[in-house]
Amino acid sequence: MATTNDPAVLAVDLGTGGPKIALVSLRSQAIEAVHHRVEPRVSASGAALQDPADWWRAVVEGTRELVAQHPGTVAELVAVAVTGQWGSTVPVDAAGEATGECMLWMDTRGGPLARGVLGGRVSVEGFRPRSILEWIRRAGGAPSTEGNDPLGHRLWIQHEEPQLYARTAKFLEPLDYLNARFTGRVAASQTSMLLSWLTDNRRLGQSDYDPVLVRLAAADPRRLPPLVPTGSTVGTVTQQVADELGLPPDLPVLTALPDLLSATLGTGGIGMYQTHLSISTSAWVGCHTPTKRTSIAKQMATVPSALGDCYVLANNHETAGVC
Repeated sequence: MATTNDPAVLAVDLGTGGPKIALVSLRSQAIEAVHHRVEPRVSASGAALQDPADWWRAVVEGTRELVAQHPGTVAELVAVAVTGQWGSTVPVDAAGEATGECMLWMDTRGGPLARGVLGGRVSVEGFRPRSILEWIRRAGGAPSTEGNDPLGHRLWIQHEEPQLYARTAKFLEPLDYLNARFTGRVAASQTSMLLSWLTDNRRLGQSDYDPVLVRLAAADPRRLPPLVPTGSTVGTVTQQVADELGLPPDLPVLTALPDLLSATLGTGGIGMYQTHLSISTSAWVGCHTPTKRTSIAKQMATVPSALGDCYVLANNHETAGVC
């Protein structure tokens, strides 16, 4: 691995198989990285679960390893940056502590409930015609009728686990949960909440949810995390976390990014229409674009990018490199 005295970032990539933690210089040199496995628990009922506390323990252990091996680099840290899986749901209390297990993007138990909310007497691909037009026009996409996304997860917890729902203040993506553990602040962004399809993506830099989409999703706005600008600072590492992990106090923590958006940046293809291919557990071909577009027939759409002033083409194949 590379060594450097340059400013560096503590990077966390929370995959479905557990977090990878790395020290990365601002020249994009990987100084050192570790991977701590956290296996999902999948059952025939459609459940796919992980304990968020296991993620955090893995992040703590991995960070301590890196701190012990590279004390000089730790002194040069300028930020914490989190990326990884999305479309999963962590119920948390007002302090950002998990109140239950994470329903992963593979969890389909909320399918019937999702179809009940999204469909009607007359449906097109499982959606009420007027509703799907609003989803596409405003958000560029729509929730899954299979229940394997935040809408289905929230509905499952609300209707099938009412005690858990009652003690849950907010529903977070896993990335925003980790940021809450680092900073003590519960927050999200337009990009981290993309798969909830609750923001009007015709405009970039949204700091509010679209009330029409919130109503169509039967979501309780009180249980949605407040939005901060993509690319901004959520907060700083708390003193308790700094002491626990061996990090500098008051280290800034950036808004978290879904892996599709961070991988797009990582390819270096940040110009308009510079195309890249990504192969991991899932795979996609994408590029940055200047405008919002959706093709229902081709199941392709553009979503707000991490750059803040453009969109990125999303065309995800959920099973690819895993084969």
